[in-house]
Amino acid sequence: TAMKLTGLRTAEVCPWAIREGVLLRHLEDGPSWWAEVARLSEDVAPPDPVPLRIASATR
Repeated sequence: TAMKLTGLRTAEVCPWAIREGVLLRHLEDGPSWWAEVARLSEDVAPPDPVPLRIASATR
């Protein structure tokens, strides 16, 4: 969905970046987010654009 929103057709992803992203998401949201990811299908993107979530530092 992010690629559709930005107009990108292809992307090269480093394996370590994926691992780091998964670890950071787990630290931010806890383990429950993975159940939602597993439930969603990658075949069809939602018809309405989903706003991008931007991480921010908390103090």
